[in-house]
Amino acid sequence: MFIGSGIGFRPFMNITIRLWSHYPGCPGEVNVYVDGEFYDTIYSFWSGGPISVRMYDLHFYQKGFHSLTFIAVDNSTSLNMDVQIGPIGFTQHILTYLI
Repeated sequence: MFIGSGIGFRPFMNITIRLWSHYPGCPGEVNVYVDGEFYDTIYSFWSGGPISVRMYDLHFYQKGFHSLTFIAVDNSTSLNMDVQIGPIGFTQHILTYLI
């Protein structure tokens, strides 16, 4: 199971999206799709400790509104996330839901 969240406003910087996966079923790799097209494969690293957790970091830099899909390599689970970076597309995709 993936848990991911975060909010930030840094239109001039890249963002890092961190996903967490708890045992059982922590895949070693996760494929990332941006707007339906393959973007990257991210690999997990183990956080250690008494609770077995693997983390996945995606360093994302594309400005505007994007739909991200994270799919485990073994197709066991997936996560959909919408991301807004910078002001491009803000009035069309975000502001209409705030008013």
